[in-house]
Amino acid sequence: MSISTPCSREDLIVPQYAFVPDAWTTTFQEGLLADKSEIVGKRLLEVGVGTGAMAIFGLTKLEVAHYYGSDLDPNLPTLASQNIERICPDEASRFMPILGSTNLLTPVDKNNRSIILETDIVIACIPQAIRPPDKEVCFDDLAHYYPGNLFENYQFNSLALGLNEALLEQFMSVVRETKDYNKRIYLNIAGRVGLENIKELFKSHGLTSEIVHQVVIPQCPSTSLQFFVDIETASTDNAFKCEFYSDPEGNCQISANEAEKRRLQKDPVFHKLYVIKGIPQLNSVNLNQFLITFLDCIRQQLAQLYKNRESSPLLPYYN
Repeated sequence: MSISTPCSREDLIVPQYAFVPDAWTTTFQEGLLADKSEIVGKRLLEVGVGTGAMAIFGLTKLEVAHYYGSDLDPNLPTLASQNIERICPDEASRFMPILGSTNLLTPVDKNNRSIILETDIVIACIPQAIRPPDKEVCFDDLAHYYPGNLFENYQFNSLALGLNEALLEQFMSVVRETKDYNKRIYLNIAGRVGLENIKELFKSHGLTSEIVHQVVIPQCPSTSLQFFVDIETASTDNAFKCEFYSDPEGNCQISANEAEKRRLQKDPVFHKLYVIKGIPQLNSVNLNQFLITFLDCIRQQLAQLYKNRESSPLLPYYN
C-alpha cells in the first residue's frame, strides 16, 4: 500500500535528539490507514509523539476526533505542537499535547491522568533495543534504545521487548480501571525476535493480537545489534535464532551475529516490521510455561554475560 504523506522530513523541525521519520514511520502510517475504520472518530493517544509526524498524519488522514501526544522527553510534545501548527494549522485545534514528561501511560502531572483514561486508541512506536553497555552516549539514544536494567522484572525484557511489555501492562491497567474493553492499542514492532514470541507478548497481558500490516525494511545502520547477538549467545545450544535477512525480500535469513557484522561493514541488513493491533480480552490468558522457562534462562545467561561489562547509564524511564 502506498500513501500520500501530509508532510516530508524536510517540512519538520527535527532536533538532533529526536527520532527522524523513516521507514518505520511510513510503515506505521500504512498500517493505521489499513485499519482506519477502527480509528475514525476516536480519541487517540500517541505514546512517544516525537516531532509530531504521526500526529500530522493522524489528524489529516485518519479523521480522529482528538489526537493526544505524550513523550518521555518533556520538550517533544511542545515541538510536535509547533510542527502541527506550521504544517496543518486547520487541524491544530484537535491536537492536545500532554505537557511534561510521561512515562508510557503514567504522566508526571497527575492531572493528565484523566486524558489517559478517556482515550479510545493508543499507538506507539517505542524502542525495541537495549542500549549496549559499552556504547558511546549519543544525543538520540532515547529514540533508539531503552535501559534494560530498569525493566528486569519483565519477562520479555530478555528479548529486548521490556519497554513494550511495560506499555501493554499499563494499557491493560487502564482498560480494567475504566472497564472499557473496546479500547485498542497499536504497536509498530520489529520481527527480529520472531512473530510467535511477539504474539505471546500480547497474549501474556490479556490481549489477542492482529497483524494489520507487515513489510520487510532495512535495519537502521546506526543501531547496534549487539544485544541480539548476546541473546543468541545466551540461549542454550544456540537454540534461539533472531530473524534478520540479507535480502530486501526477506528470503535469506541470517543470524544476529552475521547481521551485526554486515552492519559494521556497512552492508545492508533487513528485518520484518509489523503493525499489530492489541484487542483486550475479558479473561486473562496464561503465558506458555515453556516460554517462561526459556526467557528466565536467557535472562540469567545475559546477566552473567554482562557481569563484567560497564553498566549502561540510566536513561530517564522510571517504574
